[in-house]
Amino acid sequence: MMRPLEQFYAVQVEFLGEQDGPPERELKARLVQLPGFEVNVSRAYLARVLYGDSHSSVALCVYADSTDNRQTLAAMVGQIFSSMFGSQAQLDIIFLNEEQHAKVAECCRPFFFSSNPTYSD
Repeated sequence: MMRPLEQFYAVQVEFLGEQDGPPERELKARLVQLPGFEVNVSRAYLARVLYGDSHSSVALCVYADSTDNRQTLAAMVGQIFSSMFGSQAQLDIIFLNEEQHAKVAECCRPFFFSSNPTYSD
């Protein structure tokens, strides 16, 4: 059973680097196969993040042109993540603004880059 989605707002997020390894590569491969992922996401990163001074986590960082399907995308990501890592594990999802996107791009490579020409940078 999947954990319920929780929404929170982090005032300060520091991007520490890419999270990568065999299980993470499998997760990334499954995520890009989600229905609508290519349409709704411009770039996606899997990053280690630090919230404030103390709380670190791994986050799926999504840069998207639209905010229309965030809840649906988060629910689908949660289903895949919990099927792979169990219902007690957690994955944060950060919908990046322009400034955050620039910062995460400095330390991580996107595992997904849309070829959709409606996105701009």
